[in-house]
Amino acid sequence: MRAGLLALFVALLLPACRGPLSPEITENDLKYHLGILSSDALEGRMTGTPAMQRTMDYIEKAYRKAGLHPFFPDYRMPFTFRDGMEARGVNRITIDGQSITTVPLPFAAPGRIESRLVDGGFCLPAHKGVDELAAIENEKGAGFLEGKILICRRHGPDGERGERTYRNLISFQSKYENAKRFKPAALLFLKGKGDELRTEQLREEASSSAPRAAFTSEDDIVLAAAKQNAEAVLEIDFAALERTGYNLGASLRPIAPGQRIIYLGGHYDHLGHGLPGSSMGPMGPIYNGADDNASGTTLILELAAAMKAKLNADAAYLPADVNVVFLNFDAEERGLFGSSRFVESAAFDPTSTIAMINVDMVGRLRQSRGLFIQGMDTADPSLKRIVEEAYAASVHGLYSDEERPEARWMKGGLGPSDHASFYRKKVPVVFLFTGSHGEYHRPEDDYPLINFKGLYALTTLSEQIIRRLAFAPPPVFQQVKEEPKRNDFDFKVRLGIIPGSYDTGMPGLLVGGVVEGAPIGRTGIKDGDIIVEIGTQKIRDIHDLMRFLNDARTGISYPVKWIRNGVTMEARTELMSVDD
Repeated sequence: MRAGLLALFVALLLPACRGPLSPEITENDLKYHLGILSSDALEGRMTGTPAMQRTMDYIEKAYRKAGLHPFFPDYRMPFTFRDGMEARGVNRITIDGQSITTVPLPFAAPGRIESRLVDGGFCLPAHKGVDELAAIENEKGAGFLEGKILICRRHGPDGERGERTYRNLISFQSKYENAKRFKPAALLFLKGKGDELRTEQLREEASSSAPRAAFTSEDDIVLAAAKQNAEAVLEIDFAALERTGYNLGASLRPIAPGQRIIYLGGHYDHLGHGLPGSSMGPMGPIYNGADDNASGTTLILELAAAMKAKLNADAAYLPADVNVVFLNFDAEERGLFGSSRFVESAAFDPTSTIAMINVDMVGRLRQSRGLFIQGMDTADPSLKRIVEEAYAASVHGLYSDEERPEARWMKGGLGPSDHASFYRKKVPVVFLFTGSHGEYHRPEDDYPLINFKGLYALTTLSEQIIRRLAFAPPPVFQQVKEEPKRNDFDFKVRLGIIPGSYDTGMPGLLVGGVVEGAPIGRTGIKDGDIIVEIGTQKIRDIHDLMRFLNDARTGISYPVKWIRNGVTMEARTELMSVDD
């Protein structure tokens, strides 16, 4: 269906929020809400766009129709946040009378710097035993880099691709933080001609005392001058851009003094037509974000309506002094801005909060991955007992022993989602997450891939957690001893090959190398081979490999097929942990 027709379809739905909606939790209701929230008509729900206004209208009308009370005026809490920057005025470096255009980076305040150039190589933190900037000061003397304009090459000695730790190492942010140790006046990053750079993802607050930063594509001229420690003048001018986002909120009961509150929340924004950090870049296909996080938004809307209907039918459904607040956060994809602004607002009182439950990416429940549950160590043991009992009363009974997804308990209270904002305010949190997948932050994250039985199970689980929290003594917050690693939220396994090409026009995935010690090395697979199948997954490109790894585990032998010189070869291989 074309986007124009879908827009008309959604517009007709908004006034009355019509549909086969039931006062009970049903898969039909979940399909209805998620079908609209992940439709092309909402254009990927990007913060600040007209499509996001339509999304807000839909959510608000769903709350109104269900009879929920506005938690914010008109259900909406506006907030502003810094979102990138815009170059203005003069941005250039002048060397021996020759002016070269630069583009500012928002690491520090605008300014004019006159100093000598120094070639800092890649400006990396210590890599393979080499600390380039420290080596320069060892040779030239301590303090040599202070006050200079430091030139930093793009990427690193091993190119732009590699393992996650290497990719993090060669980022602008990593290089900038490393260089700050030596107190240069400014950093000028070199960018190859045609090499795209998106500065929107660099959100460091501009400081007047930090080194200025910019980049240019005129590598040869700048490098030649840097080798001579030539004098230069670097001028940087830009303005920070602000964007307005809107959190949405509704409550089962009117807010009143003395209430104890349980929050159920999740973000409702996504990537629109693509943002920095998405897999295919800006503009292009719509990123509908069915799992991320139309799934969580759908769960919240469905449970809000069901709980309101049950409370209307039975006042004893919840204790009289307990209220449940349903929150939809904006600008999570930009950096948890919506939830962080909320917990700093007058609308939030941590002392009256029992707990916060965050539902983010809850639409892909799989037996092979299980259900990730985080936050049990953010409170005394009663919190985990409550969640375990709720799981037994909901998810456990919906599946046979062979199909049942196991609960996978994750340590910590922090993570890349909105519960982290509440945990920082010393509130017990519960984070429900069905795991990463190959469609994450890609246009393929769409409606047909949602597991609605699983989403139904998690909706009933959320209700069980809320009610048990409401009737039990409130869990006592505690600071956790250990936080999760970033890759705890990502793939647990890897194949152990280095892709030789990311070209999607090949018949499979080209092997560029094999990781030393990887089990797949024992198959005889080598550089130049083309992998075409692993397990039951056909492999056409890196994205198919990611889909396979999404459900794969170590300790299992998988069949693998590859092509060498036109001949198909087969073997079996195990996988390796991402920590190996």
